[in-house]
Amino acid sequence: MAAAMNGLDTNAKKPNTFWKIVGQGVGWVFKILLLLVVIVILTPAVYFAWRAGQPMEQPAFGGKTLYQVFADRRQAYDTLEARYHQAHPQERIVHEMCFWTDVGMNIPVAIIIGIETLRAYFDPTMNLGGVVPRKIQDILPASWSNYEKILLSWYQYVPQSPVPYCRIAPPQTTTK
Repeated sequence: MAAAMNGLDTNAKKPNTFWKIVGQGVGWVFKILLLLVVIVILTPAVYFAWRAGQPMEQPAFGGKTLYQVFADRRQAYDTLEARYHQAHPQERIVHEMCFWTDVGMNIPVAIIIGIETLRAYFDPTMNLGGVVPRKIQDILPASWSNYEKILLSWYQYVPQSPVPYCRIAPPQTTTK
């Protein structure tokens, strides 16, 4: 009866609010760090997709976007494949193998170029043979410029492919 008159039982164990608050704080810190990791991982991919729709800087690409370059290369591969098949009807041709190999190799190349450009930011003495970013906001544009240079130099070797119906000419400097 005394407990009823005094309200709550003062001897009852109170919930441990200190550890509850600490646990919630740790949870929020973990969520914020996870969000930052997702942003850091997705930002280069989103930048790459956006930049691929902008005119390329290298003169050999003639101001085309990466998507247009891929479309032109696909058409060139298809044309060469059709000609080769007419000349060699007995040979088995894996349709679009050349194009998808070409496009598929761009993903690891872009990732490696991005990592190497980031390394060059932290070690300016590193010789990339391309653009070395001096400010943090220059890392993504510099990695795109380096990617274009590597892509163009890579395309110079396509005509030497061991697969005869994959030997298309590299992009040439065009005058407008």
